Amino acid sequence: MPFFVAGVMSLCPSPVRAAASCQDILVEREPATTSRHVTTSDLVKLRDVGFSQQQPQDSSLGISPDGGKLAFIVTQGDARSNSYCQALVVMEVRSHAKPTILDVGGDLILEPIALRGLRTDYGLPATIRPLWSPDGQWLAYLKRENGRIQVWRADVAARSSRPVTHSDFDVDVFAWSRDGSTIVFATRTALRMAEAAIEQEGRNGFLFDDRIVPYASSRPQIRLPVPFDYHAVDLRSGDLRQATAAERGLLAPGQPVGSKQAALLLAQTGNGKEAWTKRRENDRLLSPVDLWVTNDEGKEFRCSDPACTGNGIDHGVLAMWWMPDGHDLLFLRRGGWGHSETTLYRWKLGHKPRLLLSTTDILIGCQLAGAQLVCARESSTQPRRLILIDSGTGRSTPIFDPNPEFASKGLGKIERLHWRNELGLECYGDLVLPPDYQSGQKLPLIVVQYLTRGFLRGGTGDEVPIFAFADRGYAVLSVNNPPPFFTTGQGSNLQSMRDATALNSRDWAERRNVHSSLMTGIDLVIARGLVDPTKIGITGLSDGSTTVQYALINAPDRFAAASVSACCVEPTGMMIYGGIALAEDRRRMSFPPARGTRLEDWKPLSVALNASRIKAPLLMQLPDHGYLLGVDIFMALREEKKPVEMFVFPDEYHLKWQPAHRQAIYDRNLDWFDFWLLGREDPDPAKAEQYRRWQQLRVDGQPQRAGA
Repeated sequence: MPFFVAGVMSLCPSPVRAAASCQDILVEREPATTSRHVTTSDLVKLRDVGFSQQQPQDSSLGISPDGGKLAFIVTQGDARSNSYCQALVVMEVRSHAKPTILDVGGDLILEPIALRGLRTDYGLPATIRPLWSPDGQWLAYLKRENGRIQVWRADVAARSSRPVTHSDFDVDVFAWSRDGSTIVFATRTALRMAEAAIEQEGRNGFLFDDRIVPYASSRPQIRLPVPFDYHAVDLRSGDLRQATAAERGLLAPGQPVGSKQAALLLAQTGNGKEAWTKRRENDRLLSPVDLWVTNDEGKEFRCSDPACTGNGIDHGVLAMWWMPDGHDLLFLRRGGWGHSETTLYRWKLGHKPRLLLSTTDILIGCQLAGAQLVCARESSTQPRRLILIDSGTGRSTPIFDPNPEFASKGLGKIERLHWRNELGLECYGDLVLPPDYQSGQKLPLIVVQYLTRGFLRGGTGDEVPIFAFADRGYAVLSVNNPPPFFTTGQGSNLQSMRDATALNSRDWAERRNVHSSLMTGIDLVIARGLVDPTKIGITGLSDGSTTVQYALINAPDRFAAASVSACCVEPTGMMIYGGIALAEDRRRMSFPPARGTRLEDWKPLSVALNASRIKAPLLMQLPDHGYLLGVDIFMALREEKKPVEMFVFPDEYHLKWQPAHRQAIYDRNLDWFDFWLLGREDPDPAKAEQYRRWQQLRVDGQPQRAGA
């Protein structure tokens, strides 16, 4: 079985150096002096295995060939140095095993995404998984130093490491050869060539075409796909050569063939037995998704149990693994109200799948180690830790907690709430009350969006410190978006996500869907007498910012203050500042143009067109590669003398990744809502100018009396 790591496209062009102190990157037990208060600094310094926005199926965990050892990288942010500490850690796969550091250092690797056919920086940390050599004596992993991503190799016994590739280009993906004598890897010389071509083009001026996204940069972006170059390095001699066709296959194992070419997910055994999922009807987006296997006779067999079937949105099974004997299949999927739960099943062919585990926690990056699953697990109150799940009973055992300090934090009371919106769709959210909450109190409320799965850290994008707000006396409602509008009866015959997005966008149907869920959830909390309805703040990033826009226009009396980031959906932003590609894409999705008679169609969503009606003071904390999307809102509100303030963070993208910026955003969000909801100011002299500005915003925003 080949060993491989998923590709990493690149990293940010202006990285911070990894100068953070790594003295406490591993803490075996909770320090005796830990404060029970949750601070923004506590959240910035959380130690992560993987990263907070990671998809459940992406794994940061490397399991040794014998299943006895586990390797992973721990990352910790440091706001003071605006850098990260990263450590390669190895430990035995058992409870109470002691972790050992093999290597420390390297800069954070960020992974661009493909967006409308262009290579786009997004601020997304790459998922780095260390890979074991076939003999279990070495670990290989990606590491960035001195401006290049290379493959490094660590001697597990000697606890030493060094680079094994010395390419002039970033390594995107690598694999061990089957005998462990060679590392096969891929780079992209064509990226450098494309960058050089753009540089040359700039001498005569850039043609303004669909490669340019004005809100991100005036420089054209690189078209995708960009071809790979494949290499192999001999680990004994260091000789470098071109990889053979067979070696290239090691970089993309388990590719579907034959009847399984349309597979959404595929799992294979060493003897060729397979399991896969596929849509029952390939031409229908919401078609049921079924689980198939090959039985002992090699015949294809569909699991007919409802536990095996998903819809076109969640695709049913998230991940699956054959047990070592090749007879039973483990599979992970979502279930419960609004798919808010994680469920694990064991299926013995010919029998009904058996439910092993059902939890509101999330399981991330699970890997099979012998007959047990090793997973990263998060609950609403527990940051990510590593656990073992018994494949016979579903019982879980903790094996590594990177943040033992949180065990003593006063996180308050948390309750999972369920409701339906006006379309009848299942919705849910997490209500967080202060640790010292007394029955009968009516608290100020902060709404956080738009996913609420796992540890309640800071919402989508990690910018609103939920437990720090609770510690200051706020109630927090962390809401999950409802199923999209197109999952209702009107979308039954959709053929693609493009069709689905067009249906969602028509007459702002999806915005009404999300708004209905949001308002119903808030009304539920108000009806229970827990919050003061005159002191509600709302926050959001990306799609959450759009929800904030819609709410401030369509429920202007509900919210007393707001904060957004990575915003906004405005006529100019979508149809002008996004450039040709975005405008054409949105036009196909039924968005109105930014000019002419249809401009009125934007009124339900555009804050700029409704600036005179906006009542809530608005804080905007935006990345420099994207802030133009918010300028229309800022200027329109400013002209109407509405309280608004905007900050632009350098070298940031859709998701902000720098620790100093995350700390500043956390703190400013706390200060903003303290000021506007509670009239409270931090006495820190360094913040005096901030409050002077906000006091003036409050004076300027007061309605003028008649005759004044």
